Amino acid sequence: MWAAPQRRQFKFNQKGTTVRAPVICLAVSLACPTLTQAEGANDFTCRTKLHTVIVKQVAENQYTYQSWSSKKSLDSAPDLSLKGGTYDIAGTGACASRSWTFHAGNYQYTVSRDLACGPEAPPANAIGDLSVILNDPRKGADLKGHWYCMK
Repeated sequence: MWAAPQRRQFKFNQKGTTVRAPVICLAVSLACPTLTQAEGANDFTCRTKLHTVIVKQVAENQYTYQSWSSKKSLDSAPDLSLKGGTYDIAGTGACASRSWTFHAGNYQYTVSRDLACGPEAPPANAIGDLSVILNDPRKGADLKGHWYCMK
């Protein structure tokens, strides 16, 4: 049996059965863990057809983004390395989605995890997605690429 916190609830799983139960937080001995503390939610590997991206939490509220061409070994230096990203949880329950956003010049890199409730159905083996947007002050936002993260 295992338990994982989900927005002030614990999700209990025993032999394929899942039950959600509220968490009672006691000031003396039990702090309500957040999704990020309990599940390592800030570490994610996204493998697309063209890229492998690793997002890591390196300290509290500090994240890194490292990207390699899919043809390169992860033992080599990354093609792109960014610091100072932000982490966000959008939605609730089964539709909660975690994402990390990084900036480099006018480019915005967003890695999302948990694609359960999007407007379009992702491929069956997708576990997230990667989007690259160019924010041009004159032309506005321009999506430069979108890829699904595959298992």
